[in-house]
Amino acid sequence: NIGTLHIKDPISLEERRISVDHAFAKQYSQHQQIHDRNLDAYLKSSGIAYTKIYTYEDPFLKLLTLLRSL
Repeated sequence: NIGTLHIKDPISLEERRISVDHAFAKQYSQHQQIHDRNLDAYLKSSGIAYTKIYTYEDPFLKLLTLLRSL
């Protein structure tokens, strides 16, 4: 067991706890990669400029670079 996620639905206020093990983390990671590829393809095919900003990055620099490219 890696840990536990506490998820709260903002509309119904229902809370759930999900136990995360290595198999769950691997499956979630694979699902996220597929979702990212599909989203990237959709944005590119629609001509939408975008950038990925990760929590460990400076958002100002990423957004500045994006806006300068427009």
